[in-house]
Amino acid sequence: MIIGFIIISLVTLAYVIMLIDTNDLMKEVKNVFLGKVPASETKGKPISRYNTSSYSGTKVSLSLIRVFTFHNFSDGTIYIYYTVVVYDRDGTVLTGSWRIPAKWKIHKENGQWLITDIIEDP
Repeated sequence: MIIGFIIISLVTLAYVIMLIDTNDLMKEVKNVFLGKVPASETKGKPISRYNTSSYSGTKVSLSLIRVFTFHNFSDGTIYIYYTVVVYDRDGTVLTGSWRIPAKWKIHKENGQWLITDIIEDP
């Protein structure tokens, strides 16, 4: 019984550490979705597909939910769901994506997590 509790505690601790370790990546993606990162900074990277900075004078509504994270502190995978809607100044929807599941392949380079591939089912 004690050994089972110890194993569950260690697995939970490892998972929490994996989540915390990727928090900066989640913040970066949120900023890209919200248009706070210039398109020039994401050009040529998988994350560029989420960049809304080209819509000037707009409001962006975002729901970004991390469902599962697994990595070995070098490479890994994050599963997310997101909804993003871009509105013009009058509140008219310009574009949007609702309840999209995505799988991100990630790699840690120079202490920073990068998205190397984004897989979204049609």
